[in-house]
Amino acid sequence: KIPKESLEASLDDLEQLINFFVIEFQRIIFAENIPVTAAAFISAFISYYLIKFLPVWGLSLVFTCVVYLLPLIYVQNKELIDGQLEHAS
Repeated sequence: KIPKESLEASLDDLEQLINFFVIEFQRIIFAENIPVTAAAFISAFISYYLIKFLPVWGLSLVFTCVVYLLPLIYVQNKELIDGQLEHAS
């Protein structure tokens, strides 16, 4: 048997998580955060064309590799990347 307090706390956390995703999705759709909206558009555009050449599992594999490799590339080249970003802004 699950204690009532634990169940209510878990359901409250789940409700907050769902609300967070709904609000962030709305912010992307209604372009309240322009850089995030642009990034979502570009990633959807690239995915649309990549799906013609790669199966879904291949696209998932490429995405997973990118997610794990980009932070490593950033850490190794942090000074250069930060310098370029400062120069650009």
